[in-house]
Amino acid sequence: MLTRIAGSGRAILSACWLVGVVGTGVVGMGFVKAPGSPGRVQTEWPAAEPRPARQPTLILFAHPKCPCLSAALDELGDLLLRHPTGLRVTIYFACPPGTPDGWECGRNWDKAHGIGGCRVERDTDGGRARAFGVDTSGHALLFAADGSLRYSGGVRGQQLDLSALVGSDGPPVRTDVFGCPLFAPSEDRP
Repeated sequence: MLTRIAGSGRAILSACWLVGVVGTGVVGMGFVKAPGSPGRVQTEWPAAEPRPARQPTLILFAHPKCPCLSAALDELGDLLLRHPTGLRVTIYFACPPGTPDGWECGRNWDKAHGIGGCRVERDTDGGRARAFGVDTSGHALLFAADGSLRYSGGVRGQQLDLSALVGSDGPPVRTDVFGCPLFAPSEDRP
């Protein structure tokens, strides 16, 4: 009888240990379960930012070291293959102030370069992300040719129809973004 109780106690302890290891692994791998900050995205293209001439534009802001960004980049690539729309697509990798050139390079940078038709650029000191009001890695903004915002949110887990979004004339669609913060608290906008 005691052997049976001791054996079940070991099984319970083993199960608790396994749950702890798996839970720590998921958190450690950076899979974000709560949405990030929606930022303060405006409904029009920022006046201070150069705008592509009368062309629908999709911008994705990314933190180069964000472990959950890989999934967003995969989904962005799939989305662009499913919905070829003639969009101008740019991925900006936000770099904290003072980071050396090349800091943004790595697995996510390489994956972004593998998405056909996308421009990939370093966002020195995160100036572009701040100008557009974005705080979270993986935040995508879709603008119509007239510069009006059509979509603000994540691409991970979304079933977006880019053509329908660009052609709509209602208020912009907004969804949650699941990703790492682009800026440390000391780097947030005032």
